[in-house]
Amino acid sequence: MQALETQLTECFLNAAKEAELQCGVRAEQACRDIKRYGGVAYIRKLAKAGAESESLCRLAECGRVKLSFEACAVRSEYAALFTDEEINACFASLCAYGYYG
Repeated sequence: MQALETQLTECFLNAAKEAELQCGVRAEQACRDIKRYGGVAYIRKLAKAGAESESLCRLAECGRVKLSFEACAVRSEYAALFTDEEINACFASLCAYGYYG
């Protein structure tokens, strides 16, 4: 499971780099939290708070929602890392911006 968590964290950090390159979207605080606590903890924190990542709206404006942390989290290869509620929270945020995977 640790390897999968590491892969998810790498997915998040790579997506953040692409978001900055393609849209000028910088998620510095989120990246610091992800590096410190891991991607799983970051998504759990968002889901528990009923929140979305700080960059999701700006990525939607740029037409690049697929570069969001939520879009990484809902990928099938990471399903074992999250509860249904956590994934549903991510899907709800994504759907609000018209992204359906």
